[in-house]
Amino acid sequence: MANAAVVLFSASPFLSRTAAAGDVTYNLSYAAEYSDNVRQTPTNHQEELAHALSAGMLFNETNRELDTHAQLSATYRDYQHNIFADSTTYGLNGTLVWKPLPEAFHWTVQDVYTQVGVNPAQADTPANRVNANVFSTGPDAFWRISSLQTLQVGGRYAESSFHATANTVGAGNTDNTSRTGNARWFYHSSPVTTFSLGYLVESVAFDDPGGSSGLDFRRSEASVGLASKFARNNLTLDLGQTRIKRENQQEVDGALERLSWVRELTSDSTFSLSASRALTDAAAEVLATAGTTAPAAGPATISTTDIFVAKELTALYSRRSGTNSFSLSAFRIERAFEITKQNDEDAKGADVAYTHTFSERVLGTASYRYVKTQFPALVREDQDRLAALGLQYKFTRTVSSGFAVSQLNHSSTLPGTDYVDNRAVLSVSYNSLPYRW
Repeated sequence: MANAAVVLFSASPFLSRTAAAGDVTYNLSYAAEYSDNVRQTPTNHQEELAHALSAGMLFNETNRELDTHAQLSATYRDYQHNIFADSTTYGLNGTLVWKPLPEAFHWTVQDVYTQVGVNPAQADTPANRVNANVFSTGPDAFWRISSLQTLQVGGRYAESSFHATANTVGAGNTDNTSRTGNARWFYHSSPVTTFSLGYLVESVAFDDPGGSSGLDFRRSEASVGLASKFARNNLTLDLGQTRIKRENQQEVDGALERLSWVRELTSDSTFSLSASRALTDAAAEVLATAGTTAPAAGPATISTTDIFVAKELTALYSRRSGTNSFSLSAFRIERAFEITKQNDEDAKGADVAYTHTFSERVLGTASYRYVKTQFPALVREDQDRLAALGLQYKFTRTVSSGFAVSQLNHSSTLPGTDYVDNRAVLSVSYNSLPYRW
């Protein structure tokens, strides 16, 4: 599946020749990052200076026949003291929806290429990450039963790969393929409110079914939903039940709950609340990030063949006025695994960020992040405090430089594992102006 990301992204410009509205931007950058404890260890601190060359592209196109959004990036890191192996990391978050019959038939292609964690109880360094790629494609057919009712029937084929990097040791094989069929009935009770009923079946097969952790499974899921846009509110709600039957294991079931509420408080401030509970797996969690650009609030996805209950709750307030912007968020993320209990975690935390525009050329940022994570099976509690300051100077509309400093302070109830990591980053970047058509 290494080429799936390239296929998805390269298809977008080709299909866009008949587009009515689209834009593309790209960026190039160089960054030098110094760390006084790059391995994030309590003793034997090792300094490192890493040089990073990056390139990225953002592509968007929306019209009656095509809806495409893709972010593509590549970064080469050279570690001057060779504490970690030099490496190239890639990123892709792309969704392409081709609509040959806009009202009746769509074909969707999605790909997410990123990195996920190996051991949630270890520091998040290059030695604790693997490359993850989840590629999904399939059709959706729509039948307009009446002016108020629509039936949607679809299917998906997905391939997922989780591969070790040059810096990763001991990452197991969790590659798998899945086939999914789903049906959903929509009732449009008003121009702003829609109710729905849905049912999904999925079959997942791992590439090494004979392995000790290669547990194929079948998933079934039934749900009811509500979507409503009224006044300054945007609300979606899904409630249901998920059942998963794994080979040589008892059937597991769990509640499905998803809530998303966005409230526009004023013309320059918003509040959002999102909550979810799902019985899921690593590939599904990675693919769920397709179309999102915000960084994850809590712990990263873990590369595993296990299934787990994932609970998330995030509240966010943001305000922008004049030369200032401010955001404050609080979150809680839990994962409870069926077999690998040592990966269970319960993280609670908060983020605060402030940006001030001093002039047309100078921008300043300040942020603070606090996370407390409990590992029930390990009888352990960690606390992480990350403080950062940054300054950006724009030479032109497209060329800028930046300097940032940060300190990560990690403490734990496990004796002898506390550490501090101080970092400084100097960067220069080129960000193109949008090319539109």
